[in-house]
Amino acid sequence: MNHREGKPPPGVGGSGTVCVIVRNRAPFTITGRVQLKSRERVTFRLARNKSQKLCVAGQLFGNDTVSFILTSFVTLPIFSCYTRHDQSIDVYARRNGDGWIYSATCVR
Repeated sequence: MNHREGKPPPGVGGSGTVCVIVRNRAPFTITGRVQLKSRERVTFRLARNKSQKLCVAGQLFGNDTVSFILTSFVTLPIFSCYTRHDQSIDVYARRNGDGWIYSATCVR
């Protein structure tokens, strides 16, 4: 089962422009978004072994975190976590029967 984060970290987050670097370590193209508490978001589509810097402005979640969400190609969420914006996010996928299990380096 792929991880889906339920509750954001407690507390008040800062506000402003934040940038995260997403690195795709999965053996295929991934899609997703980085979202803030104030609902601003930036989406991405990232080929295998590529990285991208994503910037967005608004209110952060508690502990100055952002919501990181991997989506299927029809934009349904398949993995999510909250992570610090000052850390790169490496995305991994491993085969599990007929499907894939996703993980990412999410640090609170």
